[in-house]
Amino acid sequence: MPQHRVFAVNGIPEDFFLSSESTLSHSGNHTQGLNLLAEHALERANDWDWLLFLDSDAFPIVPLSQILDNAHPFIAVQRLENLGDIQPHPSFCAAKAGVWRELQPDWSRGYRWTNSLGMSVTDVGGGVLKALDESGTSWQPLVRRNRVNYHPLWFGVYGFPQGPGVVYHHGAGSRARSGRVVRLGKKPTNRIHRAWETLVFFIKVGTQARRGGIAISLRKLARRRGLFTEAFEKAIDENHTFWKAVT
Repeated sequence: MPQHRVFAVNGIPEDFFLSSESTLSHSGNHTQGLNLLAEHALERANDWDWLLFLDSDAFPIVPLSQILDNAHPFIAVQRLENLGDIQPHPSFCAAKAGVWRELQPDWSRGYRWTNSLGMSVTDVGGGVLKALDESGTSWQPLVRRNRVNYHPLWFGVYGFPQGPGVVYHHGAGSRARSGRVVRLGKKPTNRIHRAWETLVFFIKVGTQARRGGIAISLRKLARRRGLFTEAFEKAIDENHTFWKAVT
């Protein structure tokens, strides 16, 4: 018996996978795909096995055994930086199969919370948060551990609150980049303030990014706002420790 099984949905080319791994035909949305993965995994999993949900633009930066050995039976990324989102996020979520069976959670939106702007919001993972809240089940959030933030939401390293980062999440790697903190976050209205923030950002890029193998011309960066994202994605292909640029 293999030590793990891999199931994937949403159009990832089959030649990315081993013959022992499974790709599931799926034409629905993100939530339906996640629920489909859980359904298929539970058909084969023992209660003590781990279920691991992982977005296509996220991956562990340390061995999984280092994350899951002696871990809480339910851990997940929590993106408080997205204006106070408190739900488990599917970019990385690991739970014991027996816990998932008992909770019978649903990745759908619907269950709401109040964010840092005082707004009532919901998102993917709301149904999982509802199952946890209503059953009184505790869980361990993995929070953003960046020391350098080139963006308030993207390019994130997540880990246990008192430990180093264990998971990298690029953010919107397979869709247009949009997030509440981008759409609704408070923006400085003073032009001098904006110019100062831009200068600080450029200095950070020039002095910190090389730690992750990312070399960027500040002059080019000043001309093209999307250049940093392009450079980061190029570094992913060329340097397996690129994520050190944010830690």
